[in-house]
Amino acid sequence: PAAAEGNTHSDENSSYAAIYADLHGRMEITRNEFEGILTRRLHIKTDKSRREHLKTFEHLGVLKPHPAIGDKVLTINPEFSGIDL
Repeated sequence: PAAAEGNTHSDENSSYAAIYADLHGRMEITRNEFEGILTRRLHIKTDKSRREHLKTFEHLGVLKPHPAIGDKVLTINPEFSGIDL
């Protein structure tokens, strides 16, 4: 079971690498644009899945709601590229 969990985590990180590349060099992204990247890169078809992945990126400290605008615009942590993939 532990090995299976590790494989899932590894697969998720490799899938996220393309998303990190799309975010690289940016300071902000609209929520709709980020959800489009998730749809394109991860082939996600449901809003629930997109929300779950968005929460993962927020939990990892990669994205957070814009302090002045709210959750329709997300700020991108400039140090996210240091996350161990």
